[in-house]
Amino acid sequence: MLTIFTNTAYDFIGKRPVVVIPHEPTEGTGVLVAYGGGREAARTLQTFESLGLAGGEIIDVVTVHRDRAEGEAIAALAGNFLAAHSAPHRLHTIVTGSPPAEVVLEGRCCAVAGSRW
Repeated sequence: MLTIFTNTAYDFIGKRPVVVIPHEPTEGTGVLVAYGGGREAARTLQTFESLGLAGGEIIDVVTVHRDRAEGEAIAALAGNFLAAHSAPHRLHTIVTGSPPAEVVLEGRCCAVAGSRW
């Protein structure tokens, strides 16, 4: 399992995208992308895709937002990009008033995407 935090988790981990790889291999497959929709997030996703780092695995894109429609629209931006590059993916929106970094770092996005990290 490979986890990518884009600008969703910036408040906690700084101003740059972060790739998180577990110390020990975990069960499961796939890639989890916490996507906030900003320019940095788009660039990170573009670079990730252009380098082929997903290796054909399904990419679970998770967006955290207090408004479902806006969250789904943000996730759709990533989905449209991935679809244009024939990358297998699923979109997930977590609706909450909690800060996105808190949701991501607590692992709630993993439960929604069915992932473990």
